Amino acid sequence: MSYSIELSDFAIDDIREILDWYRDQKDGLEKEFAMSLEIAFDQIVKNPLAFESKIKQSRSVLLQRFPYKVIFKIYGGVVKIIGVIHHSRNPKLIRKRLK
Repeated sequence: MSYSIELSDFAIDDIREILDWYRDQKDGLEKEFAMSLEIAFDQIVKNPLAFESKIKQSRSVLLQRFPYKVIFKIYGGVVKIIGVIHHSRNPKLIRKRLK
């Protein structure tokens, strides 16, 4: 089955905030983060069912090198990205977004 990715408004806001933060930390670091995010998206599109189902049937994939995970749910042939969350964030944030 072929899957497409759809970003939630939460995910778009998360990504913008993270990119802005990394841009302020070191020149070019936001590009490295974006590449890591693209790798995660590619993994998700290829086989979203390979990732363990957790909170309210959401799944997650860890980013390489960066302390973030991509939270997503599968709706038929669409993978909806719920958010890009730092590892230290409270899991209640995910639950709120999945309501």
